[in-house]
Amino acid sequence: MRTKGIQRIRDWTVGRLRRAGNDPEANEQEQSHRRPAPVRRLLGWFERVAGGLWQPRRRVLLRWLTFVFLIGAAYGLWQGSQDFIAPGGSLLSNEMPPAEPSATVPEPAEAAGGTSLAGNLPLPLTGNVAQAQSGEPEQAAPRLPDILDLSQVVWPVTGGVEGAYGWYRDPATEAWRFRSGLILKPDRDPAPVRASLPGEVVSVDTSGIGYRVVLSHAEGWVSEYVGLAAVAVHAGMRVEAGDTIGEFASAPHRDGLHYTLRDASGQPTDPSRILYTPAVR
Repeated sequence: MRTKGIQRIRDWTVGRLRRAGNDPEANEQEQSHRRPAPVRRLLGWFERVAGGLWQPRRRVLLRWLTFVFLIGAAYGLWQGSQDFIAPGGSLLSNEMPPAEPSATVPEPAEAAGGTSLAGNLPLPLTGNVAQAQSGEPEQAAPRLPDILDLSQVVWPVTGGVEGAYGWYRDPATEAWRFRSGLILKPDRDPAPVRASLPGEVVSVDTSGIGYRVVLSHAEGWVSEYVGLAAVAVHAGMRVEAGDTIGEFASAPHRDGLHYTLRDASGQPTDPSRILYTPAVR
């Protein structure tokens, strides 16, 4: 009993001396005993895991995880570098700028009497003439035949324009339609129909509103006259500008002379571009 008491006093004295001398081992043991049990268990688990990482297999796994982490970090930095500051101080980006809004194309607009269609000369209009208003495609300026003497161009008939070239709204159905030529209303009935340009008669046939005469001109241009009551030419016949090719006469199914002008590719163009250069009426 006495021996145990002496041993306890000795241990207590040694502990005090070690703590007084800042013995690291004694301090660590003392602090470990003072920590709560959950903290001691957590620290012990961490020490076991950290110690196990240095085993050969776990070192390989750790290296692969580190490599994957570095690759991910590098990719994130690369993505973030797509936007950068230019030398001038402006922010540059790899994003495409927003598309510019397309220009608004005017729709067919209603034309009133006495309005000039495509030239500089006033042209008297009769009837309900509907021209392009906003919302419908605008026609590109046509190419004129540059080897023709346009000073010899004549109007097919004398009178006014009943229907203009381009988009118009059908008064019966309210639907938009495209007129590929002019509808000419003669000022007398019957009225002679003349060739507007020198050329050759390609064909003479019939249509739903009367005879149709097709003429070919220089550079492959073609003019078409539809709605004739009688014809005075035949295929292969040569005509000059102003020569009579037929006669127009009014009828219940005939609203006027349909005059169309097409280029070498067969695309229609606005005849008023030629009739105003200048036209002999």
